Amino acid sequence: MKSIAKLGLTLGVFSMLGYAESSWTGKLIDASCHDQSQKNPADSKQNSDLAACAATASTTSFAIETSDGKVYKLDASGNAKASTALKGNPDNKNATATVSGTMDGQTVKVDSISVR
Repeated sequence: MKSIAKLGLTLGVFSMLGYAESSWTGKLIDASCHDQSQKNPADSKQNSDLAACAATASTTSFAIETSDGKVYKLDASGNAKASTALKGNPDNKNATATVSGTMDGQTVKVDSISVR
C-alpha cells in the first residue's frame, strides 16, 4: 500500500511541474502570416525571411519566435496584451518580447508580456 501511495505522490508532483509557469523571449511575429508562410513554402520571400511577418500595431494574432527558431502562438489574452503593448510603442519594429505563462499544446496561455 505504501508503494502505491509513493507512486501516486510522485506522479502528482511531476504533473504539477508540467503546469509550471515559464517564460519565453524572442521576436514578436504575426501568427497569421507565419501560418500562411508554412502553408505556401514556395513563397520564398515569406518562408526565408520572417521579417515579412513582423508584428505591427495592426496585428491581431501574435506568436513568439524564440532564438532556437521555435514559434509559439499566444492565446486570446496574450494577443490582446501584445496588441496593447505594440500600440503603446508603434515605432518598435521587430519587437522583442518576454512572455510569461503556461504551455497548452503549442499555444502559450499568457499571464504577462513585456515588449521592447
